[in-house]
Amino acid sequence: LKRLNLAETDDVRAVAKRARKMVRGIPAFDSVWVDALLQAGMVTAYQARHINDGRGDELLVDDVVIVRPLASHGYAQLFQGRRIGDGRLITLLTASIPETRRSDVERKLQSLVERSSRLDNGGILPVQTAKLLDRRGAFQASAVCADVEAIAADRWMVPHGRFPPQTVLEIARQMAAALAELEKHEILHSD
Repeated sequence: LKRLNLAETDDVRAVAKRARKMVRGIPAFDSVWVDALLQAGMVTAYQARHINDGRGDELLVDDVVIVRPLASHGYAQLFQGRRIGDGRLITLLTASIPETRRSDVERKLQSLVERSSRLDNGGILPVQTAKLLDRRGAFQASAVCADVEAIAADRWMVPHGRFPPQTVLEIARQMAAALAELEKHEILHSD
């Protein structure tokens, strides 16, 4: 917990009463303490599950601790994360890379960060950092951009129904402007 910057000794002490209440006389296994931190809102359910399963190290990607998963594109996984040090929320994309493509991918990631820094459209979040990481012999590309508090259109439509036509046109206009900006800087966008 400390290595992942999720809880300090004082945080664990703060949930001691809650942990004692949870165990009621049986041994207070590590998972009880993690569950107490979860109930106190100090860790997320996703983090607690990984820690209790002995996979807490998987939550750390470079200098980012994963908070929760966002989406999967089949070829990549998106996460909300928090940078260790400043605590800012970010969006993290990770993708497995075959070793045969390592040098090519490293070059393309650096180009992506450089090109992304020149974007003029305020609706596009530039990629802040992108790296190729060696994760126990497997290579993983990671890219980080700022986090945006938002709800995906498909999730919004379930309780609210379809967008009115003028809203769809405005969304399309903004998407076309963003895609034109990406094209201008030769940044591919597959979704």
